[in-house]
Amino acid sequence: MQNNEINIKDFIFERDSDIKILEKSINNSRKKTMLFQRLPFYSRRRTRSNFKFRKVSTRRKSRHFLKTHIWYAKRFKMLKFGNVALPLVRNQKSNKFIYKSHKRGFIFDESFKKTYILNINDVNILDDVNILDDVNILDDVKSYEINYNIKNQIQLVKTNEGFIEVVVTEKYCLMILPVWFSTSFTNYKELECCVSVIKVQDCLLNEFSLEIDESISNSKNFYIKNFHDYEKGKLFIFKKDMMNFWYEFIKQGCIPVCINELQRIALENDTMIYPFDDVNSESFKMFEDEQNKIFIGKYERTPKSKKVKINYEDLVIYTKKKVFYYVFEVDKGVLNKNGFVFENDQVIGRVIRGSFCFSRGKCRGLCYTFCEVEFDKFYECKNYDHMNKYQMRFIKRKALN
Repeated sequence: MQNNEINIKDFIFERDSDIKILEKSINNSRKKTMLFQRLPFYSRRRTRSNFKFRKVSTRRKSRHFLKTHIWYAKRFKMLKFGNVALPLVRNQKSNKFIYKSHKRGFIFDESFKKTYILNINDVNILDDVNILDDVNILDDVKSYEINYNIKNQIQLVKTNEGFIEVVVTEKYCLMILPVWFSTSFTNYKELECCVSVIKVQDCLLNEFSLEIDESISNSKNFYIKNFHDYEKGKLFIFKKDMMNFWYEFIKQGCIPVCINELQRIALENDTMIYPFDDVNSESFKMFEDEQNKIFIGKYERTPKSKKVKINYEDLVIYTKKKVFYYVFEVDKGVLNKNGFVFENDQVIGRVIRGSFCFSRGKCRGLCYTFCEVEFDKFYECKNYDHMNKYQMRFIKRKALN
């Protein structure tokens, strides 16, 4: 080796400590976060660049299908329907809300239903949504078609997937369908938010237009009355205005309700709820399956010493058979959901919902039967998880259509 050359190994060995100190200082000076990220959130705005392309966007994507999801999720237990979550039970265990506001009214966000706006002169709408059901199980197929004589009101129409809500105007035909409902529409427009109003005072609805065709053409919020008795009508509101109207109705005394409270209201007024009482619909099947998942999960975690033996098949009351809906009353005992109705020891029906009715002082509810029954006759019934039988009688016959 020549005198002017450096031995690399000897050089590194001699400078080993210096190199380690240098590397350590470099690592300490390189932070993984920016300066404004290490400051408290209330001081960060002054340290960021004012260059518009480098500003951090604080807006979050809309992750929830319902505009009122966050409001509901803080106060109710939610039930998942695919990508949609609906309020099932109020966290506060009390029924006083629906009884105190019985004259002020209730609201329920039905934005999980899509509203398709079709031209009234388009091709046959009945073919697009399979309006007609199986001819073999219907007495009169024509009675399940759209009634074009009912103008500017919500009507129920029978389909292969259950009842749907339809509105016929001079220019349009509005199809109000759950998001999971299968359709084959091609040319249509959609409305953003839909709110069901029940027993709401007319003075609160005056600011909403009743001219449906004009409101659709001019992109305005409007109100449609219901031809049936399960609700007063529906409000169709743009998403940007939804929460303002929501808080205004609450301020005026209207109570936002959940599915269980809708059932309580229907129990006191002898009405049916669409689609949660339509046992032939896919919506009811989804609702029932999700409820059963929660129930079975709790049941399997129950200690064996406290378990009541049940048959999981008894939890399913969804059916595609032709059924008749009746309001029933039990003088002694309580008949709950999934109960059985007997005639001569033969099962002739199932209980959709049942509970103690405070306005009557007895257990009442809704059931379906596979045959027509007599009103002046007592029938036997029992809950699916008990052997005790009670005497029940039918009060009135109900129908969604």
